[in-house]
Amino acid sequence: MIGLIAGIFFLTQSLMYKDPIIGLLSGMFFLQVFTNKGCFGRSGCAIPTISAHDKSAAKEPNYTEIK
Repeated sequence: MIGLIAGIFFLTQSLMYKDPIIGLLSGMFFLQVFTNKGCFGRSGCAIPTISAHDKSAAKEPNYTEIK
């Protein structure tokens, strides 16, 4: 919600001052909000946890000694 408000704010500022750089900034905020990427997603800036599928890949690999 905060990202959407920031995107709207920067979009209105870019239209009022006719500044394309601020318009690009608002586009970045809108892109992050609508794709749920960055710190505006459901998990925020949290580090992703390992799922059950990834736990099997995290096991120690088997080594074969060749002489």
